[in-house]
Order: sequence, then C-alpha cells, then structure tokens
Amino acid sequence: MRKLYYLVMISLASILIACENRSEEWDVVDFGNDCTVGLQEHLECRFIPLETKDSVLLKDLYRVCWVDDRIFVFDRSDEINALFVFSDQGNFITRVGLRGQGPEEYLYLTHFFVDEKERILTLVDFGGTALLRYDLDTYQYISTQDVADYFVDCAPLDKENWIWYYPLGFATPQRENFYLKATDRKGEQDALLGPAYFTSGHTINGSKTLHAFAGDWYAHFPFTPEVWKVKDGMLEPAYKVRFGDKSMPPIEYVKEKGRGGRSVSLRLCKFFWAAGDRTDPACDLYVR
Repeated sequence: MRKLYYLVMISLASILIACENRSEEWDVVDFGNDCTVGLQEHLECRFIPLETKDSVLLKDLYRVCWVDDRIFVFDRSDEINALFVFSDQGNFITRVGLRGQGPEEYLYLTHFFVDEKERILTLVDFGGTALLRYDLDTYQYISTQDVADYFVDCAPLDKENWIWYYPLGFATPQRENFYLKATDRKGEQDALLGPAYFTSGHTINGSKTLHAFAGDWYAHFPFTPEVWKVKDGMLEPAYKVRFGDKSMPPIEYVKEKGRGGRSVSLRLCKFFWAAGDRTDPACDLYVR
C-alpha cells in the first residue's frame, strides 16, 4: 500500500487517462471519502540549511534531487529559473548552465534528469524546445539536442529512448492525435501512444504527467482516474484511483465545458474547492 500511496500522492490534483482496453484488470487504490493519511508517517525528514547569497536566491523549489553527496535544487520560477548544486551540508557548489539566447544557453527550464550510470545531467529547455546535456561531475556543457515538436513533459525511458507528452496531442498525417510520443535519443519517432480523447491547453497540473516510480515510468492523462505504465514502447494498465463514492466527470461533460478553448480545469477546481454552482452536475461529482 505504501508503494501505491507514493505514486498517487504525486499526482492527486491531476486527473488521469481513459483506458484503451476496458477488459484489462487494474490495481485499485481507494482513498475513501475522507483520506486522513499523512506523508509524515512514511517519510524520514532531515533539515539542511542551503547557503544563499545575492547570486543564489531561491523562490520556487520545483524539484530536489540527491545524487552522491550533492543536492540538486531546481527553482522553476520565472525570476530564477535555474538548477543549483549544493553539498550534502548545504554549501553552494555551482549553478548549471546559463539563461539566455546564445549558444549553450537555455530560454526556460521545466525539468532536469540525472543519469548516474552514464554520468550525464540533462536540462529540459521548454522555451527553446531543446535538451541540454552536461557532465554530471564537472558540470561542463556537452551538447544540445533540438526537439522538433512542442511538448509539456518528457522523460528518458532508458539510455537510448525518450517519451514526450503534449496535452494538445501529437498529430498523425490522418489528423489523429496522441498524448505521448516515443523517440530515440536523436528525436526520431518510434511510436505514438495514448489516443487523445480530449485536447485542451487548460489541464489540471498539465506540466507533470510522467512520473518515475520503483525504476519504471508511469503516465496519466486528463480527467479520468487511471495510471498507465510505460513499458517497451507500449502503455500497460497499472492503477485506478478511487475516492469513495465520488467519481470523475463524464468525458462528454468535459468536452462540452471545454468547447471553444474554455478552461474546464478552472471550472472543475472552483467546484472542488468552493462547491460552486449546485445546479451544475459537476458539483455532484466532486462535492458532497
């Protein structure tokens, strides 16, 4: 249960993908109507003050990663938008990469990945649609890989393969849309996964759809309670999330409310937190 709990808590605010094969069995995670489990019961915490100065200020800590005896801290805010490295005692070591429009620079970072085996550090430049690679130990720039398509999230499946997510879908020549695109390290497309049943630029937690867990990668998509395992260039059913007698809004309802580019996410979040308009069926789905 602890393993399931960690996976789902990462994306509680997000609402996930429709199943391509309804006959498949899923591992069900039911939080019930009143989930009171706290993370403090499962985590061991340590307080490490980080050294800061005028050139090293932190505002929005999006991700923290411990590698060897170093702490990698990613500040995703517009003002800072940088990856910093500290010692395990909190002493500042360096900043990785520079922000700008020149060679070897990035426009806007959204993620970073560490390959401890190959000793490669990869920065994901959403603004410049590129991957910048650095030496994990010296922090020296290695190369830049331009990315042909827009994307919102991505992840390295292994040394040679990547997976990419775009909420508006990757289109085929037949104008079919898919949420995920699998490519080799050079960006050549291998497969399209996850037919896009609903496309919108307004999704809940739309920037983070891919999650690493116990050595595997998992994906969820908007507005349905299912989590998929990405394996061997395919999507396998993994977990289905339930919240007692509450249920997700029907996809047809989501499509109707999101028609014309309207933000269905904002509408649903409003109902979830403030009960909203009780004449709307979404209230009965989210609020009791």
